[in-house]
Amino acid sequence: MNTISQNQSLDKFKSSLQQLFSHLGVNVLLKQSNFKKRAGYGTSVSELFFMVFASCFFSRNKTVYGNFTSTKQSNVCTSKSALYRFLSNEHNNWRKLLLLLSSRVISKIKSLSDSDRKLCLVLDDSVLERTKGKEVELLARIFDHVSHRFVKGFTCLQLGWTDGISYIPVNSALLSSANTDNRYCDATDEIDHRTCGFVRRAEAQIKKTTMAIDLIKQTLRAGIVADYVLMDTWFTTEPFIKAITDLGLDVIGMVKQMKQRYWYNGEQLNLRKLYQAIPNKRGGDIICSAVVKTKNGIKVRIVFIRNRNARREYLALLSTDLDISEEDIVRQYAKRWLIETNFRAQKQYFKLGTETHARDYDNLIAFMTMSSIRYTVMEFSRRYNEDPRSLGSLFRDTSEQLEDIPFITAIESLMNCFTNLAKELDEAKLLKKGCIAKVEQIINEKLSSWFTGICRYLQDVFSTYNLCKISI
Repeated sequence: MNTISQNQSLDKFKSSLQQLFSHLGVNVLLKQSNFKKRAGYGTSVSELFFMVFASCFFSRNKTVYGNFTSTKQSNVCTSKSALYRFLSNEHNNWRKLLLLLSSRVISKIKSLSDSDRKLCLVLDDSVLERTKGKEVELLARIFDHVSHRFVKGFTCLQLGWTDGISYIPVNSALLSSANTDNRYCDATDEIDHRTCGFVRRAEAQIKKTTMAIDLIKQTLRAGIVADYVLMDTWFTTEPFIKAITDLGLDVIGMVKQMKQRYWYNGEQLNLRKLYQAIPNKRGGDIICSAVVKTKNGIKVRIVFIRNRNARREYLALLSTDLDISEEDIVRQYAKRWLIETNFRAQKQYFKLGTETHARDYDNLIAFMTMSSIRYTVMEFSRRYNEDPRSLGSLFRDTSEQLEDIPFITAIESLMNCFTNLAKELDEAKLLKKGCIAKVEQIINEKLSSWFTGICRYLQDVFSTYNLCKISI
């Protein structure tokens, strides 16, 4: 994706974004979220916010402060100091702003979906690594489950909402470590305990599961509704499932071989023995399922599906909703994939974790939230521009309902990238010793092509500046 250079039609881009902001009432939401300037005259809070929002489109290789180092060169009417004061203000309620904005966006795009479509909250986390410096506030030594190593950085815990078509980040937390021995730097003491900044610093030091439940509670209080909470294997534990069901939500998550035991036919069985005990296994993608009880007494259905990466192995999905079919459980869980594409898009396009080298925690919170806001605004524009039902009531009753993404289809779309790989390697005469670099290049190109197809709307939005074809 080509970034928007400053010598291009910046005024046109700015005008399109301002129209979109006006449609969403962003200025009103800023006031409701207690956004204020610490000092100075001239540039308003809304202008500062807009500058930060649009900064990632100026240059891919610069931090936001790099774009504002010289007001003579940057086409903006503020200073670097004013920008820093705005982003480091501990009174700014970034969480409330994201909740208010996402709630407004969800209310608008829900009208484009059928009333019987299942709505889901999706929970996941991603590591934001900081390779330089140990004096960053609350910087910690955390374990990266992707690379299977300890790194310096933070954990971005995110809760999103989806109808199967759009994904909207609704709440998040920037976590350090609950273990003081793992923190390189503690939180500052020079902060008012009544501020949002103090609350966020306290949250950063609690357990991930505790914070996750708090995020769900805050989201429900904001009026955002859902039927299910989707999660991966790390969160799908008995205590966490119990905490979510107590909130009136059902859980659909993947489970793995752990110490967890399930009551089945009067026996406590682990996942492997449960699979062996279930009769009437089938030869398709869905092998079998059974209704069992967790050790704390919750009835759940566990569905075993074939692992297409290893046909002799299986994956297991757990659902607390016993009234839906095996196929529906797989279909609903497939929506969890949207948070993975969201994290990648935020890191690749919206500079999540790379936009600032600041050391204070308020600044880090601001940029983490801003990345989610950028994604939300662009997804809102994409949904309205592409869905014909946004053109008016004429199409509302006649347009076909978009289908949910099947789990198998999502996996196949990735694996199909490799179906013609052998032919390409043969044609390129790469089946020889010493050609590993070229092989890796071809694989990376295939993966990049697949992901570009998933996030093509981002490229369309940025290349054309066409952000505001919204039927109001």
